[in-house]
Amino acid sequence: MLALRELQMHFVDALFSGDAEVVASQIEANGVEPTERLDVYRNNLREGFTKALSVGFPVVERLVGAEYFRQLALDFLHAHPSRAGNLHHIGAPFPAYLRERFADTQYPYLGDVAALEWAHEEAILAADDAPLAASALAGVDAARQAPKLVLDPAPGLV
Repeated sequence: MLALRELQMHFVDALFSGDAEVVASQIEANGVEPTERLDVYRNNLREGFTKALSVGFPVVERLVGAEYFRQLALDFLHAHPSRAGNLHHIGAPFPAYLRERFADTQYPYLGDVAALEWAHEEAILAADDAPLAASALAGVDAARQAPKLVLDPAPGLV
């Protein structure tokens, strides 16, 4: 019998590679074949990943079409598999992936579009800073000291 950590690693490998030989022997059939049980998890992995990417990059999806976007998402999943339970962060390397994939095509702008969409996602989720009230500037003696203004960290530079 495999140790839990080893079983978990084989399970993850089976989801990504499709090779269920090692882990299937550790799964009870109980009316459903072990490979079919793994197929359910594999399908959920792909569909959840694809959906999360489409939510984060709706403009790219509209530009390339839903069917092609799905294929892009699956290719991206194989190139950059998520190792975290939080699917929000899966999109971080997507702009660079698109830039590389479409560098020598008529669609190199897709990486830039994705970068703008990712910056939007990051800004939405960034913590809010307290806004500067105009009255706070009223007490500053401009002749002695110019106020130092700091940009809010939420918007990023693309």
